Amino acid sequence: VCRQLGVPEIIFRRMVERARAERHYAGAPPGEAARAISLEDAYAILGVRPGDPPDAIRKAYRRLLSQHHPDKLVSKGLPDEMMRLASQKTHEIRQAYERIRAAHGF
Repeated sequence: VCRQLGVPEIIFRRMVERARAERHYAGAPPGEAARAISLEDAYAILGVRPGDPPDAIRKAYRRLLSQHHPDKLVSKGLPDEMMRLASQKTHEIRQAYERIRAAHGF
């Protein structure tokens, strides 16, 4: 699959990990999302590794937030459903970052 897509295996594995974490996180009951996210899922959502330095984690967080923030997407004229998804994704990214920050104390 990686060869056909022209994607390095390490990148593909991170994409799969992120998708699994997002799917797991999305299945949490309402009101329990902040507690339901595991540290492993948080790393996968941000696409970082446990040994990555805080600066790399912050950079990944900011990059993802910039890509998915509803305020940036509204100027592109996306439909309301896409804006709701963007809001949900932004919330998920923030929760993941906060979980990692709490675990590492930065």
